[in-house]
Amino acid sequence: MELHCSQGWDFSINSCVGGQSCRKSTSQFNSISPGWIDTDFTEYTGADAVQQPVHRVGNPMDIANMVLFLCSEKAGFITGENICIDGGMTKQMIYHGDCGWTLDMSSDMTSKKID
Repeated sequence: MELHCSQGWDFSINSCVGGQSCRKSTSQFNSISPGWIDTDFTEYTGADAVQQPVHRVGNPMDIANMVLFLCSEKAGFITGENICIDGGMTKQMIYHGDCGWTLDMSSDMTSKKID
C-alpha cells in the first residue's frame, strides 16, 4: 500500500510542480512509476514472463535508462510527465477469467538467476 500511496503523491506533486515550472523557470519535473522490477536480475519463464506484454520482468536498467534519458538534452522538451515503466501491464489489465481469457499454467514455470 505504501508504494501506491507514494506513487499517487508523486504523480500529483509532479503534475502541480511540473505545470508551475513551465511558467517560472526552465527546470523540468518528471516522475517514473515502475512496474514489476526484479532487482536480483532473475530470468523468469513460463507464466511469470508470458503474462508481461514484453514477455519478461523488468530490471533496474530499464529504470536507469529512462533516468539517464530524462537527464539528457534529448529530454529537454519533456516536463510534468509521469512515465510508467511496466512492460505494458497497466495497458493490458487482463486477468484470469476476464472476457473468457484464461492463463494456461501448464508450461514450465521455472526461473533462474542471471549471472
